[in-house]
Parts: sequence; structure tokens; C-alpha cells
Amino acid sequence: MMGSMRAAFQVVTAWVLTAWVLTGCGSGGGPPAPVAPPAPAVPCLDVGAEAAYVECLQRANDAVWQTRFAGAGRSYVSPRLTVPDQAPRSDRTRDRAFFNARTGVHFPTTYLDDVRAAHGEHARIVLSFTVAHETGHHVQWLVRPRLRAPTRDIELQADCYAGMWARSQVAVGDLDPAVFREGAVAELRRLSADPEEVDSHGAVDERVASLDRGLAAGDPEACDVGTLTWLPAPTPGVVVTG
Repeated sequence: MMGSMRAAFQVVTAWVLTAWVLTGCGSGGGPPAPVAPPAPAVPCLDVGAEAAYVECLQRANDAVWQTRFAGAGRSYVSPRLTVPDQAPRSDRTRDRAFFNARTGVHFPTTYLDDVRAAHGEHARIVLSFTVAHETGHHVQWLVRPRLRAPTRDIELQADCYAGMWARSQVAVGDLDPAVFREGAVAELRRLSADPEEVDSHGAVDERVASLDRGLAAGDPEACDVGTLTWLPAPTPGVVVTG
């Protein structure tokens, strides 16, 4: 009887001592280690006006591509960005964001209205993907301004470039990849309700696969599609620009 009681006492004592150490009482009772704050969902969320938010996202994209181009011995030029209150009248009726080699990246009012209506409080998350996708088209034009390629390949590579940009923001603690991906997938599903969108841009699963490839690799070469390649550094003295 005494032996069993002694064994039970030893077990209880060991448990108490373990709990005492784990709670910090055995190491001076200091404060717990600070916990790092969670990453923001996407950059620029603290910017108030929608046009200013899109402009902030564009700068965040430009900063990443400036570094990538410089690393490849190239020159990066930021695209012209047309936000709703600056858009030409002919652009205000379009229901998609788009890139034009001559006039840059456009965010028509109709498109922004549709995104807000479809995604509500998550609209800004969606726009972070769209800005990155359209900037991807600008990158394609800078790298290969005269290249002809299948439209679907062009669009899938832009999706991959959007993922690559997001990966770079994860690396500096400015983006939550799960939140970004969720917003991107929601928008791809919305757009894919239009059969013409699927024909030109690819099915949702294809587009998500391209996005994921960029998110996983964080390298423009991982986004090569067919003849759309991230070329090696050009000959010294030759600057590749649009």
C-alpha cells in the first residue's frame, strides 16, 4: 500500500515540476517570447481611395519586376496605368481590365463595379491579382514586343507571373498566399462563366495551375510557356525595352 502511494506521489510531483518548467516558472518567470504579427492579406490595403489603391499595387508590382529585369541585365519601364477617373470614354464601357501595348494597363469603371458587386469586402484582394496579371502582360511585351503566340499561352503565362509576384510579396511579409490565392480563384471562376473568356484565357483549372506554378517557384523562368520564355541576359550594350 505504502509503495503504491509513494509511486503515485512521485508521478504527481514529476507532473507538477514539468508544468512549472513549461510555464516559465523554472526559468525566472520571464515574459513569453513575442509573437510575430500575421502578414497582411495583400499590400496597400491601408490606402483609402480605390484609384490610389490600384496605383499602390502597380508600384508594388513595378518594384518586383524592376529587380527581376535588372538581375537579367535588362531595363524595366513601368506601364502607364489608367484608373477610372482618368479613363478615355471608350474604355469606360469595357467590363474587363486589360493591357494595351500603346496605352498601358486599364481598369475601366465597369470592371471595378463588377468586382465590387461580385466579391464585396474581398474586392481588393481580387484586384491585387488582376493588377499582377495585367502587369504580367506588360512584362511579356517588354521581353518580346514582336512575338506572336497563342492567346491562351499569353494569358496563362500572365497568371503565372501574377503568382510569381505574390510569392515575392510573401517573402517580405507583405502578403498572405492563401488569402491571395482564394481571391484569385474566386475571380477566375467569375470570369470563366463567359465561354469566350474560357476560349481565350483557358479553363479555371488551367489558370489556377499556372497561378500555383508562379506561387510555388517565384521565378519568371518557371512561367515559360511555349515560345514565351524569360530570355537570358542580352548581349552587353543592348537594352531590351518596349
